[in-house]
Amino acid sequence: MLFSILDSLQKGDLLVADRHFAAAHFYWYYQQQGVEFLTRAHQCLKVSRIKRIHSYSRDDFIGSVNIGKNYRLDNVQTVLTNKKRSKN
Repeated sequence: MLFSILDSLQKGDLLVADRHFAAAHFYWYYQQQGVEFLTRAHQCLKVSRIKRIHSYSRDDFIGSVNIGKNYRLDNVQTVLTNKKRSKN
């Protein structure tokens, strides 16, 4: 279901998602598709590294995220499908 939703998004659309979709490989995918996104911070994300564009409070802000090359995946669907299979 996730990939049918992601595939239907167009440049400029806003995706509002929970923490399960707040990983670097997802962020990279969203950026490559031109999709704006709003998520809670993933527990591994170092919030101090995010460039703050606008702050509402200490913990609520709009930021800009640069994704490192190690997290830039060409095919997010394949990677996630393989992870799911390895858990079974």
